[in-house]
Amino acid sequence: MMKRERKRERRLSCWMEQSSSSSGDCGAIAEDKEVDVVRSWSWSEDALYRRYQQLDLIGIGKYSEVYLGKDVVTGQEVALKIIDRRRLPSEDGPKDEYKKLSGLCHRNIVSGLALFTESPKDHLDTIVMTRVKGSQILEHICSVQGKEAKIKKLFLQMIYALQYLLSQHVVHGDIKPENVLVESDGTVRLVDFGPTEPDQEFAAPEALTAVTTHSSDMWSLGVLLYVALSGVSPFLDDCPEETFNNICTANYSFPPDYFSGVPEDALFLVTSALAPDPDERALPNSLLLSPWFKENDSDWTAPVERLLNFIERRRKSSCCGL
Repeated sequence: MMKRERKRERRLSCWMEQSSSSSGDCGAIAEDKEVDVVRSWSWSEDALYRRYQQLDLIGIGKYSEVYLGKDVVTGQEVALKIIDRRRLPSEDGPKDEYKKLSGLCHRNIVSGLALFTESPKDHLDTIVMTRVKGSQILEHICSVQGKEAKIKKLFLQMIYALQYLLSQHVVHGDIKPENVLVESDGTVRLVDFGPTEPDQEFAAPEALTAVTTHSSDMWSLGVLLYVALSGVSPFLDDCPEETFNNICTANYSFPPDYFSGVPEDALFLVTSALAPDPDERALPNSLLLSPWFKENDSDWTAPVERLLNFIERRRKSSCCGL
């Protein structure tokens, strides 16, 4: 019996012990190079569920489902992202995503704790991540009545996170409201570093036609700040083709009806991030110097009602697969 158990352990394709229970430190993965190509489904399931208990479904994406999980050894809550490799542009997607996450250690970025290949069954890989308890950023802004001081703190954290990603040579590639979560104490967490098609509404011009870069993340940040300040989208038009043209030509403005009272320094920050030329687009270090983050708060508040309408429109589009 002991020999069979040891043999089973040697044949697991991917197993990693969690290196930390709550600090969010990055783990290390151990792979057996001699594992057979054909594996038993029961071994894969056993490897995952011996360490983690799968609980409620908490999110559904194009390529994955995310479940609340629990480490049966430490009792720590985690997130289990179960990815169907057959639906990905590349079958290496889960490994690439885990490689990104396991190498990142920042309070504003979700951490990768473990990767299980072919688990819980064939064609499915599971990434174990730190559990983020919170709402998406626009919902959080509504919950704090759109207060300027709160918005500043949220975007400062986002910029610090993007500054860190730049230092680590990692591109997020899909900055949008649904991928920026805010915990109850106001801590921002960037999530979902997996492969994806660009979300046109938040994608930079070059991301729609070529590749995504660090500058593309800055553009998406600019779009998100524009939305947070106004409750409307800078480039969205009546059809995808017109939206595409607006993005590629950086055709946007600050209509008085939507931006009345918004601090000028906040608008300049948006403009700096939405430069059409990626080489001229502001990077995190320069955005952190914005006077908006240093000046006293005004009486202005974000338009909560328009933000709620924006959130609902995005939710309906997602449900319809648009």
